[in-house]
Amino acid sequence: MHTRYYQLLVSASICCFIFTTTPAQYVKDYKKNADNFYKKGDYYSAALYYEKFLNDHAQPTDFAPYQALKEKAKDEKPPKVKGVDYNEINWRIAESYRQITDHEHAEKYYAKVVAAGNSKTYPLAKYYYGLALAASGKMDAARQQFSAFLSEYNAKDDYAAMAKKQLDDAQFADAQLKRKDIASVAVTKMNETINPKGLNYAAAGFGNTFVFTSARPDNPNAGAKANFINRLFQTNGTGNPGVQVMEIPASKDIDQGIASFNAAGSAVFFTRWVKNNGKKEAAIYFSKQKAGKWSEPEKLSAIINVPGFSSQQPHLTDDGKYLLFASNQQGGAGGFDLYYAPLDANLQPTKVVNFGSTINTKQDDQTPFYHSASHSLVFASNGRLGMGGYDLYQSKGSIGGSFETPVNLGYPVNSYKDDIYFFNSGNAKLLKDAYLSSDRSSACCLELFAINKTYKKVVTGKIVDCATKAPIDSAIISVVDVSSGKTIVLSQLTDSKGSYFYETDEAEQSHTLVARKDDYNSATTKIFLAGNEPADTVYKEFVCMQQVPPPPPPPAPVVDTPKAEMPLYTRFAFNKYDIHPDSTEVIDSLVALLKRESKLGVDVGGYTDDIGSVEYNLKLADLRAKASKAYFVKKGISAIRIKTKTYGKCCPLVPEKTTDGKDNPDARAMNRRVEYRIFYMQ
Repeated sequence: MHTRYYQLLVSASICCFIFTTTPAQYVKDYKKNADNFYKKGDYYSAALYYEKFLNDHAQPTDFAPYQALKEKAKDEKPPKVKGVDYNEINWRIAESYRQITDHEHAEKYYAKVVAAGNSKTYPLAKYYYGLALAASGKMDAARQQFSAFLSEYNAKDDYAAMAKKQLDDAQFADAQLKRKDIASVAVTKMNETINPKGLNYAAAGFGNTFVFTSARPDNPNAGAKANFINRLFQTNGTGNPGVQVMEIPASKDIDQGIASFNAAGSAVFFTRWVKNNGKKEAAIYFSKQKAGKWSEPEKLSAIINVPGFSSQQPHLTDDGKYLLFASNQQGGAGGFDLYYAPLDANLQPTKVVNFGSTINTKQDDQTPFYHSASHSLVFASNGRLGMGGYDLYQSKGSIGGSFETPVNLGYPVNSYKDDIYFFNSGNAKLLKDAYLSSDRSSACCLELFAINKTYKKVVTGKIVDCATKAPIDSAIISVVDVSSGKTIVLSQLTDSKGSYFYETDEAEQSHTLVARKDDYNSATTKIFLAGNEPADTVYKEFVCMQQVPPPPPPPAPVVDTPKAEMPLYTRFAFNKYDIHPDSTEVIDSLVALLKRESKLGVDVGGYTDDIGSVEYNLKLADLRAKASKAYFVKKGISAIRIKTKTYGKCCPLVPEKTTDGKDNPDARAMNRRVEYRIFYMQ
């Protein structure tokens, strides 16, 4: 749990008790008691009493935890008391609200300190004023304060470095708000059953059980006397809207929460913390569930809980092999670092390993979560470029191996305020069915938000010539989803590099892409998109197109009269015009040629022997030519490409009588024919 939120919780509880039990002893001297609270680190109570001193118009019993005080009207002025440094009071109120992350009220009082112009007494006023403004999204005003602070602050320390970082953060935040994919990520505050007033944070769970940490009152009917102790609460996915406290044994004054469970929900790691001399001390505990009851929690060994330091925010990996956690033990980069511990078969740690400088910074790095499907470590940090406060970051890698440089998860996952405690409930996609904790919509406290992103698939590639591999520009691309028939791309031209690009949503799994261009045969390809990627995905598809070969040169002109050389022909029986089976081979070869060469046609000439009259033989020759044409058409050749002509007995190939005047049957058989000549169609 974040220290500042813990301070708010404890202070609110103490205030409730004080205001309802012994009001008289505090009314007399608000400032004195405020000074005492401030000295003890009870910043919530200190802020309330300092404001009571300044305003002095309402009884303390008017106050309630997590409820902002009403501001006085502008024309009202606080009473002046001789010898009181009002600028110091404004400073202390501002500091108190900063400590409990109430940026709205802190901003008001830092503004008063800065306006007083006493920068030597309060050299950090402009820096903290800038932080409060940034947390409220007033980035231009925040930049002015950070720049003014750097111009007059001469020390080269962490404050100067952080002020420069805040200027970088402001620029980063501006860029995030201009991103085009913001609408694809929905970050929604959970309902009032999960988020009543107060602290509600650190989602966890197993199966259909949703678990989170909350500091809601232990007795809803106790009013101001209720204790606000952190506990684990659960609700299930069966439609039951209520929540119930998880009965993990603990005394009433011990805060415990921020849990991580094994897959079966039978073992849990969680944090317990107390405040010792104004300092929060946290340790990680372990409990098992047997017969529906949780065992007495056991504090993990000094391997995890190093004496004198805090270890917190445990996360058990899905495979049960590693425990991740945050600790401020010695040997880290600074503040809280992230660590992992290999576990034995009994889920007990064997050693501890620091995640190293790729992950950890000089500031605080906390709340680790490992998403096994995407091989991603997600964690919160206030030491990296971000939008302000704690931001969530993703680093891909394997535990026990190496990790990539962390990447900010961006707006709207991150905001100007604190965004921390990431949890994914088991979806293969990192930002689906996920949760975070943030104070973005609260003046003081973390609340639970659900994250759901619509993932996009991006397809890009090139259209190239199959033979030369040269890019083809101005090719027309069209894309259709196979299952739904939805047109994804109606018409897109490739650029000078032959490139194309389109987006599709996660529901569309396979596409048909068609590329067209003059002088090329159309090219069709199937694009298969996997459906379980944990992130936006880019697919690269290369398509080649075959160039249409140039047409053959036109054949020599064909004259109507037969030439001396023998053309292709088919023979016919005496006085017959039907196609003999032995003659189909010749016609079939011509059919194949015509199908291959679309610019060619065939002249079909019909002939007879010299027996019979001229008129009869012309009719018989015409029937033979038309029978041949019908065969071509039956084989799929257009009739307009077949031209018939009738010659009759005019033109024998060989004489039908011998030199001695005898009849020659073989010669007559050769003259009963159809001749075929190829021509080039205009």
